[in-house]
Amino acid sequence: MSDVIEINGREHFEQEIIAADVPCVVNFWSPGCASCVANDHDFEGAAKDFSDEVRFASVNVHTNQEVAQAMRIRRVPTVVIFRGTAVFDVRSGRCTQKNITRMAQRVLDKENNVGLLTRLKRFLNSHGRKAWF
Repeated sequence: MSDVIEINGREHFEQEIIAADVPCVVNFWSPGCASCVANDHDFEGAAKDFSDEVRFASVNVHTNQEVAQAMRIRRVPTVVIFRGTAVFDVRSGRCTQKNITRMAQRVLDKENNVGLLTRLKRFLNSHGRKAWF
């Protein structure tokens, strides 16, 4: 089970996210933002779906303004997937657990060179259909 890391400062962000040896899903949020509070519950739920293969972290943009400015976060909530210094995916606004899980799965598929047929089989199986191939 993956725990959500609370990022505290630019150095901590660089250690936990930029220097990580796994993809990182980062939730940029703000206290007092209703969408951020709703996102937080789904973000934590998605983190439980992945073990050590994906890191989940949370960044409060008020207490980490330097990080938010460096990442050019203009709107909260914003979910960003990093692989080292590269940004793999970005979603601004409300994200459901299903959306966050799909984002994380896409980066894992890319990392592991998972092809179209495997992704199609997974999709069909998740919708109660058996793939014939």
